[in-house]
Amino acid sequence: MKKLLKQMKEQSQQLRTAINQAQLDVDKYPEGKLRISKNNKYIRFYHMTTNNKTGKYIRKSNIDLAKALASKEYNKDFLSDANRQLNWLENNISILSKYCKSDSYHTLSPIRQKLVTPYIMPDELFKSKWVNTPYTPSTYKPELKRFDTKKGDLVRSKSEAIIADILYDLGIPYKYEAPITLKNGQVKYPDFTILDIKTRSEFYFEHFGMMDVAQYRCTNLEKINLYAHNGIFLGKNLIATFETDDNPLDINGIRKMLIELFC
Repeated sequence: MKKLLKQMKEQSQQLRTAINQAQLDVDKYPEGKLRISKNNKYIRFYHMTTNNKTGKYIRKSNIDLAKALASKEYNKDFLSDANRQLNWLENNISILSKYCKSDSYHTLSPIRQKLVTPYIMPDELFKSKWVNTPYTPSTYKPELKRFDTKKGDLVRSKSEAIIADILYDLGIPYKYEAPITLKNGQVKYPDFTILDIKTRSEFYFEHFGMMDVAQYRCTNLEKINLYAHNGIFLGKNLIATFETDDNPLDINGIRKMLIELFC
């Protein structure tokens, strides 16, 4: 319910901003209305005023007048519809806020909360259960896991350590080299499995750090294709970053991307 309330508040703020802009535009439009005449392949515009009921023909050289008159009518309709929507949202936000404050699970004492299973799991509890669900990470060459992270994991490269620390600092829950089983039964270990708390869905994050090495490049392009055949797509639920000797890790770019996607 809190997610719905948040979305409604965001929508109402978007409407307020648009309404304020539309109200500022009201006085800039010309007097009169636009009449549009369609005849076979031709479309003609006319400027209707109190003195000219049928309208004066608007030439192509004066198309800005037609645009202004069309915008005027749109502005009027928009303000009418948007204000109705905003009133409805604000009334229901007020009602929904009362229900959120009196959420039956959150009104329980901490002791009682531990004794019951909520019918609608709060985000923090969902996150906690996800983070604390045990898993067996990749056992491939464990001696290569030499780089410490703030979370306490050992990872295989400095770049992976930097990415892990960015996730940790941003409060984005992740698991390092958690297994996923593909359709053919094959098990893969993405560098990071990320929980998007907003949607309660998992994303996979692969960092490809040696893209200037031909064999490495071919192997991992095959991995991306394999993921795609299993419903894990770049731009949907797979994040990939790339690095070469001449193009090092873009730390600021990764941070901005993760904030945009998950914060």
